Amino acid sequence: MHSSRIAMVVFSHFPLDVRVRREAEALVEFGKQVDVICMRDANEARIEVFNGISIFRIRLDRKRGGKLRYFWEYGYFLLRAMLKLSLLHIRRRYRVVHIHNIPDILVYTAIIPKLTGAKIILDMHEFMPEFYAQKYLLHQDSRAIRTLKFLQKKAISFADSCIISVPTFGEKLRAEVSQPDKFTLILNVPELRYFIRKPLTKLKLDGRYRVIYPGTLSNLHGVDVAIRAVNIVRQETSLPIELHIYGSGPEKGNLEFLIEELSLADTVIFHEEVRVDQIGKVLPEMDVGVVPKRGGVFAGDAISTKLFDFAASGLPAVASRTKGDTFYFDDSMVLFFEPENERELAECLIRLYHDEKLRISLCRNSWELIEKMNWGVMKQDLIGLYEKLTDGKPAIPEKKLQTLTGDGMVRHKYVIVTPVKNEEKFIGQTISAVIDQEIRPEEWIVVDDGSTDRTREIISGFQGKYPWIRCLENPEVPRQAKRRAGGAAVIQYGLKKIIPNRYDFVVRMDSDVTFPPSFFRDIFSEFAKNAKLGIASGVCFVSENGEFKEEKNPEFHTRGPLKVYRSECYRDIGGLDKEEGWDTIDEMKANMLGWETRNFPDLRVNHLRKTQTASGALAGQRNKGFVSYYVGYHPFYAFLRSVFTCFKKPYIIGGAFMFFGYLEALLKKSRITDTDLVKYLRRQQINKILGKATIWR
Repeated sequence: MHSSRIAMVVFSHFPLDVRVRREAEALVEFGKQVDVICMRDANEARIEVFNGISIFRIRLDRKRGGKLRYFWEYGYFLLRAMLKLSLLHIRRRYRVVHIHNIPDILVYTAIIPKLTGAKIILDMHEFMPEFYAQKYLLHQDSRAIRTLKFLQKKAISFADSCIISVPTFGEKLRAEVSQPDKFTLILNVPELRYFIRKPLTKLKLDGRYRVIYPGTLSNLHGVDVAIRAVNIVRQETSLPIELHIYGSGPEKGNLEFLIEELSLADTVIFHEEVRVDQIGKVLPEMDVGVVPKRGGVFAGDAISTKLFDFAASGLPAVASRTKGDTFYFDDSMVLFFEPENERELAECLIRLYHDEKLRISLCRNSWELIEKMNWGVMKQDLIGLYEKLTDGKPAIPEKKLQTLTGDGMVRHKYVIVTPVKNEEKFIGQTISAVIDQEIRPEEWIVVDDGSTDRTREIISGFQGKYPWIRCLENPEVPRQAKRRAGGAAVIQYGLKKIIPNRYDFVVRMDSDVTFPPSFFRDIFSEFAKNAKLGIASGVCFVSENGEFKEEKNPEFHTRGPLKVYRSECYRDIGGLDKEEGWDTIDEMKANMLGWETRNFPDLRVNHLRKTQTASGALAGQRNKGFVSYYVGYHPFYAFLRSVFTCFKKPYIIGGAFMFFGYLEALLKKSRITDTDLVKYLRRQQINKILGKATIWR
């Protein structure tokens, strides 16, 4: 079997499919021989070589229709592609077969290669159950959607590895599938060599106001919303607005009828769909990019690649505010409007026309994101996945993230994420401690949970001199959820802003801690000594009555106020849980997966406020009980823990509140869904009761 031969199968046209083209070209660049099996229309060659990629096309005339038409097309292509792939595999002996959904069942075209030893990748462009639920207005509990979920789960099981393009898809799949480490996130981000960035000095308008939508013309993409918004602008203002639409799709006929109905033939102009290497030349000629997609169970989670393209071209963007598109982009990068609200979209377009400073600000801030998230960076993860499958190497290739300074010190790349709320008393001391570090972070993301004191002002005072400090307002978590889950929920917004693969370490840190200047240098040295060390912390000294007293914890327990994660371990455990109890779940998952966790007595962290004093001691004990049930504590162990707590201050009542919290969670049936983790934790607890070896030593 030739280790460099790769086959791809995709139910679309190549090289028009941007994601497939980027991945195929990256593999060719890496020295692989890539064959692509795809659809063919009347104007395309049956066999062709494009940029070193061999293309084998299957003729299929797609027509609009109902669900039966779609299933017929899927079935026909699946059988033809299976036959073609099997014949090619007999001659070429592929090492990896890379299947692109939709549909998920396309993975079974690779049954012959899999039986003969080939590795199978399922590249999940779309989350199929949600896609069809929104497309056909089906309930999640309908028979059709349950069937799609079943087929999706079976397809994932069939594949050796899965690629996801949207982080929220990964969150859902990891919760539903028993092999969470199967998933690799590879975003569909721009390849900068194809884009010409518009200089900020060229953002002045020249008498025409050109708005562009490049992409699929479907109901989910909401192009009709953009057309209606342009009509409002034209009717209520004298702006010389034009809407340029580059693309094709099933809604084109309806959109043309809408344009005729609104008499917009001279204002809305259709263009042919352009390839990825051409769109970068078109965008700089425009003034604003628009992403008008609808919300909903599927469209709302999807991340629009157009926003990344606009940012790479230096083009200000207006987009509907969906969960997916606010995952990486915030209000400093994109002007958002509520989905399907053409009036608000029109107001955004008018505002951008008149506000040059806003246009410049949006472009500058979105470019900072593109510098970190572009295809030149992301394709390394793709190559790393292939190396793992073919050579048994780590999923992420070794990167030279560590550099030596003149004094010979190894400088590791790390990112810190911190939640804050009304921390004016302590935040300045914490910032000073980070600034004084011998090894400073590449980035520090501070997520503000609606502070009403001087917290934001204090942080802003440092940002001018230290631009690696970013302060974000979390718009996602409802206030009632924030009050219950606190930093565990709030910090998720900051964690979503990072790509762990770009760093050696991820640090989760509170806003009321201090530590010596050598702290990160010393803790990184401990990681260097032990390749299995996944999570580490120092020992906390808590402020009580003006004195710092050491908190006693088992050696394996890493303290929540400042925890350092090796990036590989962080990926393996699937990041941090969004509920309280995250600092138990993370180390239990890590231990279950073979990583070691440890606190180091020589590394001191001063916790300026005792844990849970912000909410009160009794509320803290109640919360511990709630968390005990949530993370899966054995009932007998939880009961014994409550009994022992009765002998600590506040006597009796503290243990009672802890047990009450456990019962409260039991009644609410609030528990993690990872049954393997619950079994592992309970086994450890029973072993501890019986005096056997455990992670507690």
